[in-house]
Amino acid sequence: MCYEGFFQSTSTKAVKPVKSAMPVKPVDTVSDRMAEIGRKGGEKVSSNREHMAEIGRKGGEKVSSNREHMDEIGRLGGLKTAEKRRRWLST
Repeated sequence: MCYEGFFQSTSTKAVKPVKSAMPVKPVDTVSDRMAEIGRKGGEKVSSNREHMAEIGRKGGEKVSSNREHMDEIGRLGGLKTAEKRRRWLST
């Protein structure tokens, strides 16, 4: 029997765990640090519900004011739903 992290032994002697020559550390890159900073900032901003609601409302008003864009979204959504139904009924 061989478990991950252990040598496979064919003898009756005890199996010893594998020791790594160097400690394994997670890679810390600039992008990882930037992501962490952004996440912390997002947590801080998103804790203000009124502020987040205002942002969403403004974005929704901006997008929905573009009639052609909304028509396209609706048309594509309808096509996708119809395709899913066709696949489901054919099974």
